[in-house]
Amino acid sequence: MNIVYATSDNFVDILAVSLASLYETNAHLKPRVWILSYGVTQANKVKLDQLASQYGQAPIEWLEDMTLPAELQSDRGSLSQFGRLFLGTILPESVHQVLHLDGDTVIKGPLDQLVETPFDGAIVMGVSDTFNKQYKQVLGIPADRPMFNPGVLWIDLDAWRQDKIEDKFIAIIQKFQGKILQADLGILNAALYDRYKQVHPRFNAMTIFYDFDYRSMLAFKQPVNYYSEAILEEAKAQPVVRHFTTCFASKRPWVEGSQVAGVEDFKRYYQGAYIQQEEGLMTRLNRKLPQGLFAPVLGFIQSQVRPRLYRYLKNKGAR
Repeated sequence: MNIVYATSDNFVDILAVSLASLYETNAHLKPRVWILSYGVTQANKVKLDQLASQYGQAPIEWLEDMTLPAELQSDRGSLSQFGRLFLGTILPESVHQVLHLDGDTVIKGPLDQLVETPFDGAIVMGVSDTFNKQYKQVLGIPADRPMFNPGVLWIDLDAWRQDKIEDKFIAIIQKFQGKILQADLGILNAALYDRYKQVHPRFNAMTIFYDFDYRSMLAFKQPVNYYSEAILEEAKAQPVVRHFTTCFASKRPWVEGSQVAGVEDFKRYYQGAYIQQEEGLMTRLNRKLPQGLFAPVLGFIQSQVRPRLYRYLKNKGAR
């Protein structure tokens, strides 16, 4: 099974957690790991290479500092994340399917059920994220279509190449002049929303599932046609992949003092330094105010204000 990660040098210790957990839980799938490297030092490459050797796994395939075929700006995360837009070009033709994993994941169980699921005409399979119809409107996605989180994404690379998906990505980047809402996530969804197959959220159990109760999460994020509460509870109780996504309501597990759900799973593998991070205003408000009051107010800002502000700034910049 082919697995691909992308990382910059300062994220290597975090990625090592995901890699060790992958090797420990899915050695039977004989993972062949590819890493898109953005300035990773030789010392840190050796660290991950030794991890693969320690678990008796195949050597890591390093793909060095790729030049992206379009000028991009990000409203979230690192530019290293954009490499996954061009996997059909970056990876050799002999790679027919690949599982993309974000580095901030812990693999808690076998991935067989995910990678054995038929695509049925889809190009990507993953877990739906909590974006609302206003975000979809900005990106040209029908309101009733789910948007996926690419942190765990099973990809049919043969169909990706055949349908020239990367040309679609470039057209979208050019349309938005390189400034795309939600960065690579926005680009992927704008191009692939009609070739996406939704799977059970246990394969990408995101932090927001744990930080909010179901009603508060819906009030905050206002997704359309989302998973039922029962299905999300199944995912929370038995996640196959725990994805430590950013959420203001908790600290990520490599931050000192983090009590985020699943932090002990992360600590089991983590050998890096814990960073210090001051508690932000939104975190303090969330802790002090009832979720029933705070979530709807924040939801209005998230679902109404931010997409409109993005459109305003985009239109202003185009003048």
